[in-house]
Amino acid sequence: MSGVPTHEHARCGVQRRGIVLGGLASLAGLVPRRSMALGGARTPMEADPSFWSQPRVVKVRNVDTRQQGEFVYWRDGRYVMDEYYALCALGLDRHAMKAVQIAPQVFDLMFATQAWFFGAERKRTMHELTSMYRTPDTNKAVGGSPRSQHILGRAADGRLQGVSVGVYAAMLMSFKAGGVGLYANHVHWDVGRSPEFWRGKKKEA
Repeated sequence: MSGVPTHEHARCGVQRRGIVLGGLASLAGLVPRRSMALGGARTPMEADPSFWSQPRVVKVRNVDTRQQGEFVYWRDGRYVMDEYYALCALGLDRHAMKAVQIAPQVFDLMFATQAWFFGAERKRTMHELTSMYRTPDTNKAVGGSPRSQHILGRAADGRLQGVSVGVYAAMLMSFKAGGVGLYANHVHWDVGRSPEFWRGKKKEA
């Protein structure tokens, strides 16, 4: 694994954090089992064993700021830092106008589920992001857990276009990368802790 770069990306204003840059493929037990989430469609890893060696591309729209883009944040065995920082900036806390480095595994889950959808439907999709980084003050104001992974830059809330929130939660759970929360209009996912699933307001908001 490579460490976090010591430079900052001036254009995005992303603050440095002590998060190690490591993909889902480097973490134990994260290759998902075959799932019925998309009608029995094979996961990207089942379809292509070299999946994690391919360029990692995600298409994202921030629902609140209406900013969107397509980002190739990893290619040729390394992170494309300008693209990675731009992704982090898109997930800023809009109330505090502050962004930090997000755990790359959060984006890896987005990449893998978008690829999974493409394999099943033969058409592209995008994530609609409703929350990513939160300052402690913002997290408290929105009723988030005091131990929220959003504060640490290890979580996101949102939807995957073309997939119900229930199916999307099942897709994310198959990776066993951390917590997955199913809500009425979005799914919460986080990384870096024991896999767990919940419905409604239990741990995160």
